[in-house]
Parts: sequence; C-alpha cells; structure tokens
Amino acid sequence: MEKKVKCVICLFSLCEDIYEIDFSHFDSSSISGAISSMFNRCSSLISLDLSNFNLSQVTHTNYLFNKCYSLTSVNLSNKDATNILDMQSMFSSCISLKFLDLTYFNTLKVKFMNYTFYNCHSLISLNLYSFNTPQLLAAEYMFYNCSKLTLLNLSSFDFSQTTDIGVMFARCVSLKTVIFPK
Repeated sequence: MEKKVKCVICLFSLCEDIYEIDFSHFDSSSISGAISSMFNRCSSLISLDLSNFNLSQVTHTNYLFNKCYSLTSVNLSNKDATNILDMQSMFSSCISLKFLDLTYFNTLKVKFMNYTFYNCHSLISLNLYSFNTPQLLAAEYMFYNCSKLTLLNLSSFDFSQTTDIGVMFARCVSLKTVIFPK
C-alpha cells in the first residue's frame, strides 16, 4: 500500500539558505488541512512554482511565505483552492516581491486575511480582481506598508461580514486609487 504525504506544516521553515525548490515531481494529491509556515523565513528563496501543487483540501495558508525576503516570483495559478479559510500573513514581509497575480486563487471560504501583504514594500502590481470574500471577518493590516502600490482594485471583495479593517492601508504612501465594492 502506497502512503502519501498529508502534512507539510513548517516543511521548509527557517531554511534560510535554500534558494530553489522543484515541486514538478512532488505528489501533493493527498495534502490536506494546513500548509501553514511551509516556507516561513526561507529568506534566500528566489522563486517558486506551485501551479501543480494540489490545494483542493488545504484549509490554512497562513504564514506560508512569511519573511521570504528574496522571493521575487511565486506561481499560484491553481484554480482549486476552494477550502482555504486562513490566509493571515501569507506574504508578510516578502520585501522583494514586485508583481503578484492571484487571479485564480479562490477565496470564497477565507475568513482571515489580516497581514496578508504586510510590509510588501516593493510590490508594484497586485491582481486581486477575482477575489470574492463573503466569509471575510478580519483584514486589518492587510496592505500595511505596501508603499509602491498605486492602485488596489477591491471591487470583487465582499466586506459584509468583516469586522476589522483597521490599519489596512497605513503607510501605503504611493496609493492613488482604491476601488471598493458597490
């Protein structure tokens, strides 16, 4: 009987000298629950392609790329991420990340987005156009110190359940336009 990997929490956490990880032959089909802190503080990691990574049973992506200081690109173009509940601090302090496209990232069940892009001060472009957040409870500090962002289109967001958006845009000194939902 073949055993499959189910848990990857903190798998590479604090691997500060690792700069490349190839998941092209990794069977992620049975991973479920949290993948929290999987790359936490991989400060030398430059790019990561998780497009083939199965996220269909993942519920927590909090701290996934936290403090990946050298990360310049991440591919999360996986259309089946429908069970994610917590994205807290997912990209927090990814200070080299300039462009991030989360077009295919499903957020229907996400409740926590607080600190998600906290201190991503090199971020120039952030595509959240398809985010639908009917369950969102907390989004405080979400874009704190994203000081190079000039536009944020949040028109697809749903803040009807959200109770905390404090400090959401603080220190976003270049921000010219924020588009909220109707």
